[in-house]
Amino acid sequence: MYSTQFNQWEYDAFQRLLILNVWRGDHSTGVIRGQTDGRILHRKSILSSPQFVYSAVSDIIEDHKNFKKPYFLAGHTRHATKGAITLKNAHPFSFPNVVGMHNGTIQTSFKHRNEFETDSEAFYKNLNDYGLKEALEEIQAYDTAYAFVWVDKKERTLNFVKNSKRPLYFTYAFLGSTLMWSSEKQDLEYVLRRKNYTTNSGWRGDKEVTFFTLYDDHLMSVPIGKNPKEKAKMTKLDIEKKKLLHDVHDDSWEYWYSVGYCGSDPYDQDERQPGPRDVRGVGGDTSGVEVRKERRKSSGSGGLPEPTYEELMRVPHEHFDRDGRYIGPDERLSRYFDAVFFGD
Repeated sequence: MYSTQFNQWEYDAFQRLLILNVWRGDHSTGVIRGQTDGRILHRKSILSSPQFVYSAVSDIIEDHKNFKKPYFLAGHTRHATKGAITLKNAHPFSFPNVVGMHNGTIQTSFKHRNEFETDSEAFYKNLNDYGLKEALEEIQAYDTAYAFVWVDKKERTLNFVKNSKRPLYFTYAFLGSTLMWSSEKQDLEYVLRRKNYTTNSGWRGDKEVTFFTLYDDHLMSVPIGKNPKEKAKMTKLDIEKKKLLHDVHDDSWEYWYSVGYCGSDPYDQDERQPGPRDVRGVGGDTSGVEVRKERRKSSGSGGLPEPTYEELMRVPHEHFDRDGRYIGPDERLSRYFDAVFFGD
């Protein structure tokens, strides 16, 4: 949650989003707070996000006398995939030049990986030491998944980058002075609905397409203290992909999967120019979604598998029950609290 006018509305909305994200991980919770006095603070705990919000450590996500007013709050809930469930391995990870969080798993060996228990902390070590381009090129692999959110302490920017294997959605509120984001578009919709707010907008204030996401390896950067709608910048990164093992046997297929552009800055999608993705219909409703698949095949080669329905709709598998029914935010919260407080 970023806002040049951070008030109780933003505190409440952020706390609701943080609680909802417990479904994505309940092994630990962390928060970055960027304040109007220039300080970048962070706090992490091995509490789940609902426990974090209702504990003594929650003052960092409140309008509290111990803290100056924030420009932004960024939250993370961890499901441990690499590294033990410890406070040290909780996100965010702080280095002299950057502090950030990671959703996903890096499935490859890379520089500094053996120095840290988690792949995420090793990535931020590389980002701190070598910059974004080299850090991303180090981790490229067929099954590497990432959505990174971090602060560049030297440049004073809040930054976002992702690949196709992890979701990240955005919307603007209050005429673009507030930027909201979450791994789940449905959670943003739920929080806005509960806050009785219906005039959110998309990229550059688009009123028709009110949510957007990012193309793979496109950096969205917001100068801290500036209006996020007017000053947010989208940059296409020139990332050199590693040669993958399966390419040795099948290097004649090329496969692209994309969703159409979003917002009031239309552009030729084939050129992959900087801009957000259109997310109309994402999350189970196929109306308005343009899914394009292009393949080129030479003789004798095999092929990549067709994307599943869930991949096309970009809804995580864990949000479906055993019968394939989608579980929305209301039911997810209800199930979680029933399990915590009633043991059901």
